[in-house]
Amino acid sequence: MLREMRPIESPQLYTSFINAYGRTQQPAKALALLDEMRRRGIKPTVIAYNAAISAHESSGKWEKLLALVDEMPRRGVKPDMVTYDAAISACEKLGQWQKAVSLLNEMLQRGIKPSAVTYSAAISSCANGDQWAKMFELLREMRRRGIQPPPVVAYNAAISACEHDNHWEQALAVLAAMTQSGVKPDAVTYNAAISACETAGALDAAETTLVRALEDGVYSSCWDSLRHELDLHKLTVPVARAVVRLAIADARHGHPRHFDGVQERYIRIITGRDKHGEEGGVAELRPAIVELLKAWGCAVDTTVHGPGALMVSLRRRKGPSQETRLPS
Repeated sequence: MLREMRPIESPQLYTSFINAYGRTQQPAKALALLDEMRRRGIKPTVIAYNAAISAHESSGKWEKLLALVDEMPRRGVKPDMVTYDAAISACEKLGQWQKAVSLLNEMLQRGIKPSAVTYSAAISSCANGDQWAKMFELLREMRRRGIQPPPVVAYNAAISACEHDNHWEQALAVLAAMTQSGVKPDAVTYNAAISACETAGALDAAETTLVRALEDGVYSSCWDSLRHELDLHKLTVPVARAVVRLAIADARHGHPRHFDGVQERYIRIITGRDKHGEEGGVAELRPAIVELLKAWGCAVDTTVHGPGALMVSLRRRKGPSQETRLPS
């Protein structure tokens, strides 16, 4: 409304409006104001350009985005790290891995030191484009340049990209490179790696990765040996499935290796009743776990503790695996 009532007089006010259009993903309006500044002989600031570039992240117009970056030096405006971070991030989202790498190289040539965020976007872009050799090259380059903070975020970006494209072997290769470089995986790392294996049907690899995560202290709080309770409600569906399969194996092995006490006759499995694990309003976690338990011949009672919990015997049942009411 303010924009329509009176003309903009100062560069700062132009920048404020362009920044507002950038935050609300309105690239056409942001560009219109940049053009207006040029027509009126007002020099756009680097903040104004950065906001206009950011506005293009979801527009699909990567050519215009790159044109803005190229235009800045000609207009006497020096691109900064924010400029390149926004541009590379946009290229990642728009599937332009070559442009992302080109911008990273340009950034280095200009003497601007990339951040962990910059590298993460370029690495993720290469992974999304199946450019594994280039992805590993960037990971090595990042370590060589001593980019701080520790690049766990960069490795996670690469593994997440592998997860989305069902490249489980590449996900595990990144995980291996991560630990070899001394970077400790976190819950985000293991979530993505296990999910990539689960989605691709590489169940042995998923369970091996889960065991490694448990040894690293990740997911250790999901099992309460005193209460004989397996709490899955904070886990993703793929990770929860892997946890349940490992618990079943422990229960049937006779000498639990990962979940002490899980061989007890009945345990309580918490799936929760919140929005976690839901898509389009349809709960995913509970049905997935019930289906898995039945497929493995476990006795499942869904009635004892309400919709947020299951009473389960993980030991194999004789006869058809059907839902049952367990004795109280």
